[in-house]
Amino acid sequence: MVAHDKTTIRRDYLLKDYLVDAAPHHVVGPFDVEAMRDAADFTGETVWLSGICAALSIPMVFVAQAKLDPPEVEGVLAQQASFIRS
Repeated sequence: MVAHDKTTIRRDYLLKDYLVDAAPHHVVGPFDVEAMRDAADFTGETVWLSGICAALSIPMVFVAQAKLDPPEVEGVLAQQASFIRS
């Protein structure tokens, strides 16, 4: 096994799983630090998470990802920033 290989621990862990695990605690909202859903589609994870939050009406914080060296970085950052909610 390669040191960075996460296949042995990788599995779906959805919001319903988190809510069950967090039930005994006073959690006011979850947060997400980029889970690398698809390394070629940085905003796809943000779109997915935004949909979950909208459907459940819960507050959530995202730490989004963007590679800074490609020429299209400004567009990716603009897309990620468009998800900012007040």
